[in-house]
Amino acid sequence: MPSNHGPLQFAFIAAGVLLLAASGAVRSQSTPGFPVEHRDLLSSASYRALAVTIHPIAPAPPDPPTSGPPPRVEPDRRVNAPQQPFPNGLVGRSETTLAAVAGGALLIVGWNDADGFCGPPYYAGCTVPPVPGTTGFAVSTDSGRHFQDLGAPPAGTLVGFGPGAAGTSSSGVYVTSGDPILDAAGAGARDTIYFSNLARFDDLAAHTAGVSVHAGHFGAGGEFRFDPPVLLQSPGYPGDFLDKDNLAAARRGQRTELYVTATDFVEVAGVPGLGVGQIEAFASADGGASWSRRVLQPDETFPAVPGTGVVDQGAEPVVSPDGSVHVVWERGFLSPFFSQGAAGQWPEIRVISSFDGGLTWSPAAAGPPGSGANPAGVRVAAICAGDLFPPSGYDRNRSNTFPRIAVAESGPHRGRLYVTWQDCRIANGGPMPAPLGPEDDFGYDLGHPDTDVYLAYSDDDGATWSAPILAAGGGDGLIQFWPTVSVGPAGTVDLTYYQSYEPNGTALLGGGGGTSLVDVYWVRSTDGGESFGAPVRLSGATSDWGAAQSNLAPAFGDYNDALSLGEMLYATWGDGRSGIPEVYFATALGRR
Repeated sequence: MPSNHGPLQFAFIAAGVLLLAASGAVRSQSTPGFPVEHRDLLSSASYRALAVTIHPIAPAPPDPPTSGPPPRVEPDRRVNAPQQPFPNGLVGRSETTLAAVAGGALLIVGWNDADGFCGPPYYAGCTVPPVPGTTGFAVSTDSGRHFQDLGAPPAGTLVGFGPGAAGTSSSGVYVTSGDPILDAAGAGARDTIYFSNLARFDDLAAHTAGVSVHAGHFGAGGEFRFDPPVLLQSPGYPGDFLDKDNLAAARRGQRTELYVTATDFVEVAGVPGLGVGQIEAFASADGGASWSRRVLQPDETFPAVPGTGVVDQGAEPVVSPDGSVHVVWERGFLSPFFSQGAAGQWPEIRVISSFDGGLTWSPAAAGPPGSGANPAGVRVAAICAGDLFPPSGYDRNRSNTFPRIAVAESGPHRGRLYVTWQDCRIANGGPMPAPLGPEDDFGYDLGHPDTDVYLAYSDDDGATWSAPILAAGGGDGLIQFWPTVSVGPAGTVDLTYYQSYEPNGTALLGGGGGTSLVDVYWVRSTDGGESFGAPVRLSGATSDWGAAQSNLAPAFGDYNDALSLGEMLYATWGDGRSGIPEVYFATALGRR
């Protein structure tokens, strides 16, 4: 057992209780209809019935324009419209995503939106008109100086891939259900912006219907509209549940290519959703008019013990300048609980690639299903995830630790792939299993709360990867987590991340209720990711997650987002400075 590290402290409980907590004994309501023992594997948001009091905050005087040499940060600003507590609405806006066209002049920001629980299929009893879905969005036509909150994307009925309602819904109408992701297929002012989300049928709250994909456009006058969405489903729906969608869009001449990844919790032993996570990709070569589907990493359920296995979660795609497609994910999420600490099945980051538009992917999985041997893809790094030690103010008993990926579209390292993730290897004495990590009663390494930000890169289309590079933190007693990575046209590499000070320590499977003093930071590399400059704070005020009230769980979502455009960084995140989760945005100018 290690000694305490700075302000971080540990609370240990017996392994039997840990397994119970991993089986769904969480503080907030989880998604109904999904196997109880697997609800901690989901990334989607859920509703919390909570009376929230909003205290008016006097508007601060406008900040003077920033000046001086870079790096410098413009004053941050709220993106979403003012919120109303129940019954006039519901409180909670977080889990942000961002896309830009016209060189950053035209922006769209998306987020999980608690107001959607007022409408179908939940009907929480609000007095306001129902909102179609738990995703919100806002647009800006002046590079983020002002935003207009436009509510939710439209509901849909079109099915792009899958069986449709399959007897589960009488209406066939689906609405968004969180996990929003935005990407633009080009940089021109009239280029299409794509928006993926989990989706539910409007008369069926029990489980997700699939992933909805919306295509949107800015008009000549700056107005924004969405076309009717399409729904992507597992062919095994309703026995299979899609979760954790992600999206990449790219223009190839006159053609728009789309790639949507998701985790499929497949039916196992006759139990819907009992699988431990199968990584899948949907591809379209015609802007979303038609779709194909491929399994990248098959489900790794242990055949002898259904409900256990190696968890694959958190996939994200990226399209390289040469047209190759690469998908990163975390294998071994929440180890050792679901893998039971089996040899060779500790958390790691993996990447798989396609060189024919998503028709085939390599390296393919070669081991027998459920054996844990020879998984798909290439290992980027073995990691110490820290997912079992969430910040004490985070209202889930585990934290997402999924990697993010980006590619250099131009500059001296054109085509270089970058992957970033959070990692507790310094405090833990190495990747899991390591000698310093706290152990449960069976001797399994559980990781460590003190995570730092790491990056690795590849110059050969993901075949080999650099050694992990420490980008922020360094066993400093602070939690650096949820990093994003973006690459500017000159090749600068930008990472943004949350940093939390835990004055009262963290607990194993904490579940919220503590104090987490959180800010957003940014680091930039001007040498292709080999080294990073000093951290720069983006958030204008610190958030105390433990004090924030929300009808949305988790209150601060699971991720944030940022873009690098020219020498500018555009960043958005969930923020709790006002006592409720809101969406904030900032721009920053960095050095080349």
